[in-house]
Amino acid sequence: MDGTVTVAEAHAVGGWKTVLLASMGGGAQGVFALDVSDPASFAGGGRALFEFGDADDPDMGYVIGTPAIAKFRAYAKEGAPDYRYFAVVSSGMNNYKNDGAGRFNQDASGALFLLSLDKPPSAKWQLGVNYYKYRTPSKDAGVQNGLSAPALVTGADGAVRYAYAGDMQGNLWRFDFTGAAPWNDALAGTTPLFMATDDKGKRQPLTTQPRVAFAPGGGYVVLIGTGKFIEEDDAAKGKFSTQSFYGVLDAMKSDYAASGRADLASRSLEKVNGAFKITGAELSYDANITGAKGWYFDFPDSATGERSVTNPMLINGLLFFNTLIPGSDPCDAGGGRSYVVDTLSGMPANGGVTGHLSAVGMLSAPVPFETGTEVGERNAIGRRAVKKKYSVVNFGTGAKTASGTGVAAGGAAVGEKIEIKPPAGRFSWREIPNWQELRNAKTSK
Repeated sequence: MDGTVTVAEAHAVGGWKTVLLASMGGGAQGVFALDVSDPASFAGGGRALFEFGDADDPDMGYVIGTPAIAKFRAYAKEGAPDYRYFAVVSSGMNNYKNDGAGRFNQDASGALFLLSLDKPPSAKWQLGVNYYKYRTPSKDAGVQNGLSAPALVTGADGAVRYAYAGDMQGNLWRFDFTGAAPWNDALAGTTPLFMATDDKGKRQPLTTQPRVAFAPGGGYVVLIGTGKFIEEDDAAKGKFSTQSFYGVLDAMKSDYAASGRADLASRSLEKVNGAFKITGAELSYDANITGAKGWYFDFPDSATGERSVTNPMLINGLLFFNTLIPGSDPCDAGGGRSYVVDTLSGMPANGGVTGHLSAVGMLSAPVPFETGTEVGERNAIGRRAVKKKYSVVNFGTGAKTASGTGVAAGGAAVGEKIEIKPPAGRFSWREIPNWQELRNAKTSK
């Protein structure tokens, strides 16, 4: 069992608990949940909340991505919202392959599951009662498929409003949970928000979890890279193809979709001392204009197999992500590149270069650390000039020892150092002409 684990506080069966939710990875098709509120009590048993696999629903596959625990607004009861907690799980890989259990998906469709955490352990799973399922259609029967881990967008109350997930056929799907349970229209229609293809029209697999940022003027920008590194053919040089990174506008309209890369602003990468300078036209987001629904760029090292297979990170308007470049030999440590770009434009942070080559072999997801903050004086309306500094630490499969590379012990290296200036202090002001009167009234009490 080589899946990933999530731990969170949730209102589960019996009240508030600390819940551990784990996928089984490539070992079995499914997930399970445990009550870990008091780990010392495991010897007494009764801490298993549930297990859910392909025996419960044939659309469940091998869950490679990280499952989530989240709150949803189920419905309003006497004018007050009623919230329920669910395990949010994508169907994962190979749900259409017969693993010997005799239950499997027949058409390579993906599915997003909401598994109720308030189901009694003894109760059987019932679709529409204690779990919900939203199927994403297979767009090409000749292309393998699998739905990746979803990104969840919450409202001011902390409840999930939307979910975004990509699949191996290059489709980016939006799920709408703004209504009431059972959210029958969560996936309206069969058209994805976006389809990732290269400049020759070849589908690009989406296997990582997207990230989501607010878009100027409303809606969201969904950020996701393409590529996969799952099976033996993925390391074969003759199988390499162009992979890309996308920032796609979702204008939050029922009939809206970005039809493809022609709807996005293209960015060009030019090699400068081993890294890349990124250029492209200024982007003003507009859902009604071609070329203004986001941005994209292709990885220049696609001939060497460069691709995006680890989850990106989003911090203060900056997007941090690493790519993978497989080794030319099975015993080679391989490599990759580390990128930091502006979320909305796709341009390098601070106007410099990005895409630095790995010094520690094949890279995991980047780990940005805030290393310093400088806070200036307030101006006339109370706004402050703030400067934050970040250093990116990358962990890989094997470190090089060349001097001056910033390589630390244990296969880790310090990468880019970034400076940003987020807004801080008072953003606006209003005049209170009777402030003295209000002050006197307050102090006289």
